[in-house]
Amino acid sequence: MVFNHPEKCSGEIFLLIVIKSVATQHDRREVIRKTWGKEQVLDGKRVKTLFLLGRPSNEAERENHQKLWFHTYCPGVRYVFKGDDDVFVSVENIFEYLESSKNEKNLFVGDVLVKAKPIRKKENKYYIPEALYNETYYPPYAGGGGFLMDGILARRLDRAANTLELFPIDDVFLGMCLEVLHVTPTKHNAFKTFGLVKNRKSRLNREPCFFKNMIVVHKLLPLELMHMWDLVNSDLVCSQKVELL
Repeated sequence: MVFNHPEKCSGEIFLLIVIKSVATQHDRREVIRKTWGKEQVLDGKRVKTLFLLGRPSNEAERENHQKLWFHTYCPGVRYVFKGDDDVFVSVENIFEYLESSKNEKNLFVGDVLVKAKPIRKKENKYYIPEALYNETYYPPYAGGGGFLMDGILARRLDRAANTLELFPIDDVFLGMCLEVLHVTPTKHNAFKTFGLVKNRKSRLNREPCFFKNMIVVHKLLPLELMHMWDLVNSDLVCSQKVELL
């Protein structure tokens, strides 16, 4: 942790937005502050934004500081959204989803992968040898670009993490922690952590009417995020609404 801001979690907070970043990515954090990451009161409920900063060469120490900080200063947060610093988020659509979920217990929702296989090719960035993990499939896990969870579950996940050996892929490790707690993550079509469509060159990945109805879209450069935010929040007329499934 580079800077400590315990006041961020003071009082009653409905939604805590937690964005993982590194100190050098100032432009990404600044555009989030100017767009969807603005701290606000929505429907009488407080929304706070917190950036978790650290040095990429000291990832393990950073993760430990982050967990300790959350437990120390954020004991009463109702929901937590965790995302990367290159995502587009609709806080209004998060609220709409939470309203429809009716206080679901152990809520954990995102772009969930099921029956993903460990990569055994040594030249791949995500190579995992069988000596480290010998199962055929990973447990269900959410893409790390952005996911939403109940605050109580977030604290339980921390305790579960302390019972496991660390795993080099953090998204998968979180899925392992959920498995320990017997919690199955929920897949939601409005979480797009791999782009709106698989073809990254498709024009649909830059269509504001699709963004308007999403909760999370990953990945965008700062200028792209600002441009899309301006389009989505303009007098945009869409022919039909994409249902949030």
